[in-house]
Amino acid sequence: MKRISFRGLVLCCLLTFMLVACATAPPATEAPEPTEVMEATEEPPALSTEPVTLTFWWEGAAVGNLEIFQKSFDKFQEMHPNVTIEVVAIPFEDMLRTFPLALDAGTGPDISMSLPLESTTFPAALAGHLLDLGPIGAERGWWDQYDTKALDVNNRGLGGTFGVPYEWTVVGVYYNKGIFNDLGLQPPTSFEEFEGQLETILAAGITPISVGGKDGWPLDHVWQQMVHTNVDYSVLRALEDRDPNASYEHPALIETAVKVLDWKRLGFLDPNLLSTGFTDANDLFISGQVAMNVGGTWVQNDFRSAPFEVGFFAMPRMRTDIDAHLGGFTPANDIVIVKDGENQDWALELLGYLLSEENMTMWWQSGILVPYRFDPLPQGKDQLQADIYQTMQENGPGHFITVSAPETSRILWANLQEIVGETKTPEQAFAEIQETYLVEVK
Repeated sequence: MKRISFRGLVLCCLLTFMLVACATAPPATEAPEPTEVMEATEEPPALSTEPVTLTFWWEGAAVGNLEIFQKSFDKFQEMHPNVTIEVVAIPFEDMLRTFPLALDAGTGPDISMSLPLESTTFPAALAGHLLDLGPIGAERGWWDQYDTKALDVNNRGLGGTFGVPYEWTVVGVYYNKGIFNDLGLQPPTSFEEFEGQLETILAAGITPISVGGKDGWPLDHVWQQMVHTNVDYSVLRALEDRDPNASYEHPALIETAVKVLDWKRLGFLDPNLLSTGFTDANDLFISGQVAMNVGGTWVQNDFRSAPFEVGFFAMPRMRTDIDAHLGGFTPANDIVIVKDGENQDWALELLGYLLSEENMTMWWQSGILVPYRFDPLPQGKDQLQADIYQTMQENGPGHFITVSAPETSRILWANLQEIVGETKTPEQAFAEIQETYLVEVK
């Protein structure tokens, strides 16, 4: 087995998925019509057999997903003994800063994970740093069974295919089935029932929900899950689309932040959330010290290490008069290839392997909900994967509504921390968020 080098592996953020044998097809998402796929027309050029070190930048360090990717890299290196894959893991917020600077300086990787849309993929593509993978993938047959809806969503408006999502993602509520069973609880069907369950769990001496509020964005996940149950979807879509007429001062957005503050005051959220990071909050859940964690599907493989059965459900709707949508139910992080990378030919070869049916099957059976049209569909990993998949079938797609405006994201995270820390009122916080948003989208 070829050695893989991991540098700077600091745990922080993003993505992973699901299904069982009885399932029939991957979930649908709102997107433009899939682009027309051309058939393969020619063989790729012959590759050099000289030793080569291929650099792959990994965003964040959700260890479960990284271990799955490592299996893929190990297999690729077995197939190509002259290749060494060096993985550089970079925390989420550092990736936002480091990736564009490295590309501008010509010191970026050969191939990389990239945060979708306006976070890193769009700026890098518009600056001419990324390779358009659309025609290359068509020539090599990559899109024959790939679910091209994911390409359409994550490359909208770019005029090319620069980022290739490797999974669908969704955020929801992970729960300890042992604690729920001991207290006679089932996944709630209404918001009122959910709040009653939070009271029951707290009365039993157990912290209901762990939150990595020190890092900001995990607290944002709690707020955004509530937002998708309390705000008209058209309002969220306008913010996602950077509409200058949209407003973060919408009453329902502020009302939802007040609800998050109420949960903090009532003890439903970890009282130490502002000093607890993403990894520590996950560890609290895995160790059984809390009953639930609001997280994305990229941590499901980490949560599988828990010594109890883990389940998953959607945040129940605060308003029953709106359609059910799940925050973050979108294509996830992209894989991109640097246009002027030193080892572009081998980067393309690696991406082709990652998109192959052999590798996609391994990822699927490892718990990742891959954007791949299997025929027949292989059996999934376990009941947690089935719970997540079923939740996605019962709810419409949703957004990370600040992904398209990265500076607004950072200001939102900081202001949510101030809201729950009670150093700023929700009204003051969202006025600042709106001011930042208007500057960023104009």
